[in-house]
Amino acid sequence: ERPEWVIRYETDNDIYRGSGITDRFQPSRDTSANSYILTIGTLEPRDAAVYYCAVWESGVGFTFSPGSILDIKSSESRKPSLLLLPPSPDETGTGSATLSCLV
Repeated sequence: ERPEWVIRYETDNDIYRGSGITDRFQPSRDTSANSYILTIGTLEPRDAAVYYCAVWESGVGFTFSPGSILDIKSSESRKPSLLLLPPSPDETGTGSATLSCLV
């Protein structure tokens, strides 16, 4: 398949979405790191793809990043792992601990 535009973030901070791209795809910018971030909310199987970042330079055209693979696994194929975190200083001496289930 050929690449499809998802988000275009202009230098004047205007944001343009590709055809059929909803606001589940949220761009943001970290000016201190000179970087752009794409956050995809409520992942769906059809979101699995290779995502590229491109920069336009006048007289040069587009320069593309190598791409980042987003692979969506179904909940049936993932088993949660349990990680025991050390208790916070407030919990010390109370006999409780914080458990986190990573999915």
